[in-house]
Amino acid sequence: MIRRGNASDPGELRFFLVATFVWSWVFWLGLAFLARAGIVTAGTAPFVLLHMAGGFGPTVFALVCAARRAVDRPLASFLRTWLPGRLSPAGSAIIAVGLILSVVRPVVLWLLRPDTRLLVENWPVMLALFPAMIIGGGLEEPGWRGIVFDGSKRLQTGDLAALAGMALVWTAWHLPLWLIPGTYQSAALDLPAFALDVAGHTLVLYALRMSGASVGWCILSHALYNTILGAFTPSRDPAAERLVSAAVLAAALAFFLVFRRRIREGTWRN
Repeated sequence: MIRRGNASDPGELRFFLVATFVWSWVFWLGLAFLARAGIVTAGTAPFVLLHMAGGFGPTVFALVCAARRAVDRPLASFLRTWLPGRLSPAGSAIIAVGLILSVVRPVVLWLLRPDTRLLVENWPVMLALFPAMIIGGGLEEPGWRGIVFDGSKRLQTGDLAALAGMALVWTAWHLPLWLIPGTYQSAALDLPAFALDVAGHTLVLYALRMSGASVGWCILSHALYNTILGAFTPSRDPAAERLVSAAVLAAALAFFLVFRRRIREGTWRN
């Protein structure tokens, strides 16, 4: 059964998207200017603070939107959705599929170039940084999978055009990070391959909400997938990255279509 979440009007959704982009892009484009001018450098406190501040855009305006709702104790109600809560068998399957696809991509890329290192040298440290990944990625979810999901009936029903639109929006939100010297995106990620990966994760995370899972499970899943990404050595072959990412997206889409059909038919119950 699809959970509808807290009702919200289209104006709230528009406000969230515009405000989130303005907030994040002001910080990130400002950081790009400062870094390119040599005023700040990667790894320094000002660089990290500006980078993180931009990333908190979805979190900040998710809270602002929730606080403006005309219900009793709106923030308390919204914050409760950040807790993992009960997870249905469908939700467990979706998280497992997302985990498998996140691991398959770097492993296949390594098999194409077995002379390269599979895991980064400090991969145990990366895995230990899972709690930090909740802050640096997971906390986007109250916005994208909270406010946006609650405000769009098309997303709640798994409309593919709406999901494709959100994949584009989510990709576009990250774009300034490629302009900042010293970010992981500018140093190691191919943008077209990243866009394909974002599309796959869009399907997985919105399917998770459709299964009845809370935003809390999206927070944990996003953090887990980011941790896996950081534990593997980045590929230096853009063509291979794009090919493998497209194949992974096709697998995610096939799973999503089966999931959506079974949800609509009522054969995959919570």
